[in-house]
Amino acid sequence: MMDVGDKCSTGLVYDERFLAHDTGVEATVLTRTGSFELSPLPHPSASTITQRTKEFLDRTGLAARMHPIAARPATLAELSSYHTTEYIAGIHACAQESIHGPVSASWGEIDDETVLSPGSFEAALYAAGGAMNAVQAVLEGSARNAYALLRPPGHHATRNQAMGFCLFNNVVVAAQYARRVYGLERVMIVDWDVHHGNGTQDAFYADSAVLFVSLHQQDWFPEAVGPWSKLVVGPVKVIRSTFHYRLGRVIEVIVPPLSNLSCRLRASIIHN
Repeated sequence: MMDVGDKCSTGLVYDERFLAHDTGVEATVLTRTGSFELSPLPHPSASTITQRTKEFLDRTGLAARMHPIAARPATLAELSSYHTTEYIAGIHACAQESIHGPVSASWGEIDDETVLSPGSFEAALYAAGGAMNAVQAVLEGSARNAYALLRPPGHHATRNQAMGFCLFNNVVVAAQYARRVYGLERVMIVDWDVHHGNGTQDAFYADSAVLFVSLHQQDWFPEAVGPWSKLVVGPVKVIRSTFHYRLGRVIEVIVPPLSNLSCRLRASIIHN
């Protein structure tokens, strides 16, 4: 076991397979009141975002100061801790055919913004597996904390619906892994994005052992989710927060054994 006080105290999860998830281009811009077309640009969830972030870490020397954590494919049993087996099979089949949503089938749905390609399923397996390996590294002490540069993202994915560019809910699978394998009794997930983390909220809404905090732009995407009536359920459960919320105080009071930060690279409504 390494000394977590040395220069490698932060782990880094990255895998070239993430780039094989080809989302193509997009010309449609969605607004609160409708949509319009522009000249095509790379999809908002294009591989170049992840690739350039990794290049930034490499060329600034930050990656060299981080402890590399290998990704691995999540197993069917691990994904099934949240997603249905029928949904997983449906996503696999659609990826093989490069399906672009919307899709509605007996196994589940894919929304009209989510694109799949032949490399998408393997990328999604490694993204979920990479999230679990990041948890493993922290809980076993080979890293003090970890940055998982994953693709495709996950916080919109529900148990049987791919939406908002998300296929499998990486942070939900990782949290369930921490509880199942390491016996953690409490977990906190902080979701920081312009969009509400609806899939993660759905996963743990009735689960008093997981605190979910969503920091997002109100009433943007998904539409009409996370009403204020769902602010607290039973024990402190789901907090739907604005950016000025005193999150530090929440952490101080709750003090969970494991905190997961689910972060998308979007800060405002104008993110295309």
